[in-house]
Amino acid sequence: MNRRSLSLSAGGLILAAVGAARAEEPHPHKIAVHVGGGDPDLMSVALHNVANAIDAYTAKGEAVVIELVANGPGYKMLRADTSPVKDLLAETRRKYPSVVFSACQLSRKGAAAAE
Repeated sequence: MNRRSLSLSAGGLILAAVGAARAEEPHPHKIAVHVGGGDPDLMSVALHNVANAIDAYTAKGEAVVIELVANGPGYKMLRADTSPVKDLLAETRRKYPSVVFSACQLSRKGAAAAE
């Protein structure tokens, strides 16, 4: 066996070991929470569901990735000037900085055009 094939064989073993280690790592749970209505109670429930899911998976030692998506009348939830749940939203952002908050761009543009 020459030096080059030995080097390639060792590289293959290292890659196989890294691949096996990654295969054993659990993938994070992925959750999308949709807010499409303007009801403040439903917005509050959505934020509590985000917190409950993170707390439950964390207690089990499992990773979770959460994205809250707001559109239509639910878009006002994410606006600093119109959010009926701005205090709870701020608390959720502070306590769970990994949560992604996304707004539908069509809803954003529609709200801007209406103003």
